[in-house]
Amino acid sequence: MMPMLLRFWRRAVRALGYAGPAALLLLVVATAVALWLPRLDRDRERTRADLAERSSTLRARGATQLREPSGDERLAQYVEAFPLPEQMAADLGRIYASAAQHKVELLKGEYQLKEETGSPFVTYVVTLPVHAEYGLVKAFASNVLLDLPHASLDELRLSRETAEVEVLDAVVRFTLVYRSR
Repeated sequence: MMPMLLRFWRRAVRALGYAGPAALLLLVVATAVALWLPRLDRDRERTRADLAERSSTLRARGATQLREPSGDERLAQYVEAFPLPEQMAADLGRIYASAAQHKVELLKGEYQLKEETGSPFVTYVVTLPVHAEYGLVKAFASNVLLDLPHASLDELRLSRETAEVEVLDAVVRFTLVYRSR
């Protein structure tokens, strides 16, 4: 079957050029889509009718319709999903535990608490100089981001003295976001 189609394709290209068979192929695809659209329309209507029937059955049983939360309620739910600042020390412990797990040597870090007026959030910026191989630094940063969903990796700066040296001097900066009370 395949050699026959290939022969047909070659003859069509010789007779009509590449545009002719391509146009024929597009015509076949357009026809298939045109024949398929009414079925999709019927399925959509059937699904809509089924949904309306189930809704009326639930209402008849006394089910109440859930109210869509307002924008302010959604914002409050979003803010409530973040941890309180009291968790900062435990989060730092998890960062240092992740570094120990991945055998990453953390040097003296910088810690900065930022609070903007009017914002429902407090950020804690943790900048850590690191001395380790690339794979270990990457695994460490990845593990912190997986363990702390309210953390973001703001900077990952890598440097080494020469191309032959495998151990890097890196700076890793995380921002931890907390809700302000």
